[in-house]
Amino acid sequence: MLPRGSKGWVRYRLGQAMEEMFACESVAYNLIGLYDDATSDALRVESTVAKYFGTEGLHRNLHYLEPVYGIEGQTQRYRIEKDRRDMRVMTIYEGTNEIQQFLLLKDLTDMIGPKLDKLEGVEAKADGSPYAEQVRCLNEMLTGLHERLQLTRKTYKSAAWRRALVQPIFFRLSRMAVLPVQDAERK
Repeated sequence: MLPRGSKGWVRYRLGQAMEEMFACESVAYNLIGLYDDATSDALRVESTVAKYFGTEGLHRNLHYLEPVYGIEGQTQRYRIEKDRRDMRVMTIYEGTNEIQQFLLLKDLTDMIGPKLDKLEGVEAKADGSPYAEQVRCLNEMLTGLHERLQLTRKTYKSAAWRRALVQPIFFRLSRMAVLPVQDAERK
């Protein structure tokens, strides 16, 4: 139930929330499909990305919807107040997002980095496709991630994830790994 006097900006916020919800559902269904596929290898990285993306997506969703309810949204009259309280649990359940970023950073430097090195110069092609622009953007993101990952591995080796003092600096690499997923699901 929406508050009275809803204006056009409310529809815009609701649209943002629906877009975010659709993106999170798409990532979840994609992960389920990967788990059901008998040829899929271990999906630890994909699960980490999906968990991180989903919980952050829920935070963004609540951020979009809270202004719609205004100050009344902070009371028990609307369910959004309970959702905000419960959201804190979602970031803790099965590992905080910081731990998810740590695991992703570890996998990026040790497992994915060498695989990306073998694929250097290989790009997805979508010439003539209606999704050509999205594929081009994803290729650029992947190239940027690969360049930064190579530099990190060359300079810091496994210290990027083993030393607690530098881990937060490299969490940005983890976030960069989630960006192509986030961007692809929104296009």
